[in-house]
Amino acid sequence: MIIPRTKKYRDNTIDEIAELCLGSKRDREELYLMRKRYFHFGTADYNIECKYNRLQAHLDLVSSFLFAPDHCRYNIAAPRNAADAIIEQIEAVADEWNDTFRDSGLADLFADSVLWALILDSTIIKLGWNDAREELFGKMIFPSDFAVYDETEPDLDSQEAFVHTYSLNWDNAVQRLKRAGKIKEIKQLARYPGQYSEFRDQMPPVLANMLISQTGGPNLAGAMVGRVNVDFQAYATYQSESNNPMVRFHEVWVWDDDTDDYAIFTKADGVDGVLSDSRETIDAMRKADEARASELYRGSSNLFGIEQEHPFVHVCPYRLHDFFWGKAHLDILIPLQVWTNERLQQIADLLEQNVDPTKIGSGFMGLTDEKMDALGGAGSFVYDMIPGAKVEFERPPVVPDLFAEFKEIGTIFLEASGLTETIMGRGEQGIRSEKQGKRAVATGSGRLRKVAVGLESPLVKIGDVGLKLLQRNSKERLITDSGALMVPAQLAEQKIKMRVSGHSHSPLFADEAKEMAAGLFKTQAIDRFSLLDMTDPPNKDELKHRLKKRVAAEKQEKQQQAAAPTKPSRPRAAA
Repeated sequence: MIIPRTKKYRDNTIDEIAELCLGSKRDREELYLMRKRYFHFGTADYNIECKYNRLQAHLDLVSSFLFAPDHCRYNIAAPRNAADAIIEQIEAVADEWNDTFRDSGLADLFADSVLWALILDSTIIKLGWNDAREELFGKMIFPSDFAVYDETEPDLDSQEAFVHTYSLNWDNAVQRLKRAGKIKEIKQLARYPGQYSEFRDQMPPVLANMLISQTGGPNLAGAMVGRVNVDFQAYATYQSESNNPMVRFHEVWVWDDDTDDYAIFTKADGVDGVLSDSRETIDAMRKADEARASELYRGSSNLFGIEQEHPFVHVCPYRLHDFFWGKAHLDILIPLQVWTNERLQQIADLLEQNVDPTKIGSGFMGLTDEKMDALGGAGSFVYDMIPGAKVEFERPPVVPDLFAEFKEIGTIFLEASGLTETIMGRGEQGIRSEKQGKRAVATGSGRLRKVAVGLESPLVKIGDVGLKLLQRNSKERLITDSGALMVPAQLAEQKIKMRVSGHSHSPLFADEAKEMAAGLFKTQAIDRFSLLDMTDPPNKDELKHRLKKRVAAEKQEKQQQAAAPTKPSRPRAAA
């Protein structure tokens, strides 16, 4: 896109782009709210009691098969025919990145993102560098706070524009406008209550159970008159509450054809036009310090600091080729949860009718409702002088196995997610050895393995962008195997390849990776250090340190044996 530099035309262009991106936001928010209710409560209606929420446990199980934070390991490959010194540097940076990926919380963040992507359809991870702590960080963004220019394009890098919506409290918003020299626009800022969010229930639970007979205005914002159940019991809504006023900002990222890079524009609700333009910000920095600005941004318009890159990673386990947001796995399971709710309620009703059956009284005189209600309790009796008077109890027939259908629904849950009895650790007839069991798991997990492999793309994107941030900002000195010192920035010009090592992110591939490592070590294709890297055992660094000492001791022992004089052999006596 070509973004004008003139303020009037620029503001109009950015307003049009933001409006096009946010066109479907409201509809998607309502859909996400419904899915969130089903995940937390097993139903979309608070007035319907859910006996057992199968969705929460099941989706947690599926996500645990797709990604395991403690297993994931990256492999950074050096260019072909690279010098030994470069290979040692890349190996040192690879170890540093794998430690950073776990220590910074990115591994756990990605696990949470996978779970919520199964629930909502997608999640977005935003990467950044904390200058105060001098460390990499990431933040998960719900899809309700993100929008793209063309929803028929599934690849985020191919989008011409996208918008990230976020909220700041009033004090931070005012300080932000002051720093930007926009003091006059502070009065125009739209303030929202702290508890307000479009991606949440707008009515408290007690009012959701209220029978409204009259309102004091055209909508529910006015006074309401009605009846509320006095036996209402509070329950968790998992929604934050705050009285701090908030201001909503929109961060618009646009691919600028003039600079061949991303340009970033900031808008705020209530304020006309653009609050900040990354091109103007960089120009101002260049005027203040030409050398520093050229070092950081090299003539680009991208405040992110990495040329032709953005900090967002799209996590979507079930992708669709013509829809950016993909498919929510929860949508397949919701009908099964509704079916579960119906059957469990019917079973509860049937058992209740057997415990407290229907009573039929005939031939009685003056049998009041109170007496009939008391009849059936411990020690209760009924007596009447009229001949033929009797009380009958109508109990429904007892079903042999009430929970047979409920168990079958659980089996359908597993089938819908590509899980089998073998993957779940339950025995199967015909399997008599460990090898047969592993083969059955590999065969039965085909559908789930396909989804797990698809998660490597966002993982590689995190590794690619995160490593560039590490190279740009980290000043920590690393030591190569030969003892040379280096910093991550030394590899900035090298064309390295980032991969997820041996599908290590999914437990479905764990046994295969270990068997492969054992086979390679047996054929001497790898050494003991590479075996530790591929199997990634606990306390790996300590084990490698001890192994280095052992290897050095073995080497010294061989040298001593080679240097020791050999004793001459005695001549054999003649026969």
